[in-house]
Amino acid sequence: MSLFKKLYFAHDYDASSDDKLSELLFEGGAEAYGVYWLLLENLYSNDNSLKVNNRKLAHNFHTTIDIVNMVINDFDLFTVEDGFISNNGVQKRINELNKKSEEGKKAAAKRWGKKETTNKEVSNTNAFIGNPLSTHKVTQTVPNASKVEKSKEEKSKEENIKVENTNLISYPNSHLNISNSDYDNLINEYGKTVIDDYINRVLNYAGSKKYKSLNMTLKNWLNKDNVKPKQKEVSLNDSMIKYRLEGKILVKTISEFENDYQLAGAGIKFISIPSSYNISKLKYYTPSQANTKLH
Repeated sequence: MSLFKKLYFAHDYDASSDDKLSELLFEGGAEAYGVYWLLLENLYSNDNSLKVNNRKLAHNFHTTIDIVNMVINDFDLFTVEDGFISNNGVQKRINELNKKSEEGKKAAAKRWGKKETTNKEVSNTNAFIGNPLSTHKVTQTVPNASKVEKSKEEKSKEENIKVENTNLISYPNSHLNISNSDYDNLINEYGKTVIDDYINRVLNYAGSKKYKSLNMTLKNWLNKDNVKPKQKEVSLNDSMIKYRLEGKILVKTISEFENDYQLAGAGIKFISIPSSYNISKLKYYTPSQANTKLH
């Protein structure tokens, strides 16, 4: 989930007057217009990277696949690359927010740097001849240790170390960064070793300056290399069905499965079903499916 989940984004009151959106309204009506804004909300929540799955989007938006396909592809409102959707306007605002965040952190660090400079007084009491009570106070200024220049060796060690704050992970020699939540999601899906390896590949790639989103770039590279997510072990119970849909093995509750079945129908291949589930009631049931593994 993106850093910008809880932030609003600008919605101009005359947005529908835009030529592209005006044409969208004419062709698809309010339903298509609503799908457009739902897509923007999802892009802001996912660091401007949304996997192309029109069937799933149509299901989530309570609309048709044709409407989703039309909004994404017919009006030059979105960019589709390597199986992921993005929007130039969304990326521009994310970059602006990142820039403001970095400027705020630098300003805060500068203020704190001044406050941390300390002056240490060292009193040296000297007994002068003929005046044993006289004292001589020596004031010594101790510079802030953070201002001491680091050696070249220390700097070189830090070049490839990620810098973290509560929201972002950034890298000293790159303009790219990734939110902690997106990083954690990728690790949960593919494993830390794989994700860290791909981050290093992206950062060391000579053409990485053209990339705008590290999260989207990682997903694109993983998809190009056909890297499969980790297999999650799921224990089946009487309310769960295991099946194959669009090349993926899914394990869902009966109600979730039946929602998929209404959309995909004969495209679903059963792997394992509860013994109590009446498979014959399904519209596309065939006698051969009666031999499906029971649990």
